[in-house]
Amino acid sequence: MTLSKKGNISEELRETLRYMNDTVHYAIGTQTNPLIRKMHQAVETAKQSQEWRDAFMTHAMDQRTAELRGIAIGRAEGRMEGSSEATEAIAKSLLLMNYPIHDIITATRLSKDRIEFLHREKGPEN
Repeated sequence: MTLSKKGNISEELRETLRYMNDTVHYAIGTQTNPLIRKMHQAVETAKQSQEWRDAFMTHAMDQRTAELRGIAIGRAEGRMEGSSEATEAIAKSLLLMNYPIHDIITATRLSKDRIEFLHREKGPEN
């Protein structure tokens, strides 16, 4: 392959990228580039190998499992955050109604420090 200026690529490289982007529909029969032919042979060999197919399927299943685990973790974190926000909103309401801090601790299970922080946050005008 020949070197070229930035933004300009050789026809050999362009053809190699075309092959890599769509190995299924690429017209390999008309190709004379030895690199593309070698790549195509490796792809065809891999397709015929039960070991490679098993490895690919295992990888795909692992990826899907990781994706589903990430979604589940995100949902759980979202529920916890929403629950935490709701609990703090309840604590703020109880503070506005002048409930004693120890009653708010019992009702919300928030720490004394957190309730005192929320009390300071609500300001003296409330």
